[in-house]
Amino acid sequence: MGHVRHVGVTSRAFTIVELLVVLLLAGVLVVTVLPRLYSTHAGDSKQIDATFYQMRAAISVFHAQWVAAGRPQAGTAVPSGGRLRANAAGYPYGQREGGVPDIESVRDCTDVLQNLVSTSVDMWHPESPIRLETRFTDGVCRYQLVAGSGESTTAESSVIYYQADAGQLRLGE
Repeated sequence: MGHVRHVGVTSRAFTIVELLVVLLLAGVLVVTVLPRLYSTHAGDSKQIDATFYQMRAAISVFHAQWVAAGRPQAGTAVPSGGRLRANAAGYPYGQREGGVPDIESVRDCTDVLQNLVSTSVDMWHPESPIRLETRFTDGVCRYQLVAGSGESTTAESSVIYYQADAGQLRLGE
């Protein structure tokens, strides 16, 4: 049986890299637009919600970049991930080189948040009217909005928890 040859007709499918680039661009768009959709005021849980959704999108983009880069070894900086490094599962754990490639301190938690989230309020300055308090316990980062006086501005259900070893991000308990 002979082969049929179509002159001038080519078929082309999308490669996985092209699809990951499209997902990356969609993630970047979500990360830049989402904070503008939420009104942020002191004591308003919308700030923590916006931060949560922005972090979730940025972690997904970070992980997709790690996959697209061929799943490099733990401790490797991911292209376009700023100075953040990936753990063995491909999720951001901090900026430090060497040591165990996982979150080990409040500094690592702060590095992850500051490199993934952009806000219009300096939530890390100690004298800011609202700031994001970061804690680290048993491999889990905990982020909560607090007033400049140190009092919580949100309910416990509006606290963000990040567990880097599995890339898990959740609100509340």
